[in-house]
Amino acid sequence: RIRAGQAVMTAVTAAQQKPHTLIQASAIGYYGGQDNDVELTENSPLGDGFLAGVCHDWEMSTAPAAGLGIRRPVIRTGVVFSTDGGAFPRLKTTFTFFAGGTLGNGEQRLPWIHIEDTVRAIKLLLTDKEADGPYNLCGPNPVRNKELADAMAEIMGRTSFLRAPGFAIRPILGEMATMVLEGQRAVPERLLQHGFAFKYPELRAAIRNLLGLE
Repeated sequence: RIRAGQAVMTAVTAAQQKPHTLIQASAIGYYGGQDNDVELTENSPLGDGFLAGVCHDWEMSTAPAAGLGIRRPVIRTGVVFSTDGGAFPRLKTTFTFFAGGTLGNGEQRLPWIHIEDTVRAIKLLLTDKEADGPYNLCGPNPVRNKELADAMAEIMGRTSFLRAPGFAIRPILGEMATMVLEGQRAVPERLLQHGFAFKYPELRAAIRNLLGLE
């Protein structure tokens, strides 16, 4: 990730005609594991741990673009719900086979976002000349893991009583277990300030859309 950003900067620096905008990818992992009752905005400090460090270095890989007069929105993306890959198809499969349930204690919050809102937000950042700096690319209503499990079970007509304990998840997910088990209450403060209207701000409507139920 870091080398990719550095390669982009090498190309941009050499280009005679510079791009007006560069979208730098990052992730909500920037904030590390946090107190799930505290809202995390783009002004929240860098967190601790491996993922936070990677996100910081990832973002800094294209920081010199500002010195070239290039506008550089940084998208700190949450968990994108899509039928084409990522977390949602796996989640759907577990509930399809009656194996769905909460992870860890179930109280950790998940900063999720529907794929349509992800694309729409990136388009906004590409075209809004005032958009610069970090943006939390997540929905306005991060839910607790137990709420997610209950919503999937209710909509799919399944159960959600199973629970995967943290000690069983950590060896499988490694460093990613921090985000899954500790969670973050990240909110898209700056997107909302730019007037962005989410098409799927609520979890159940997003799930129903992705399952083809609306």
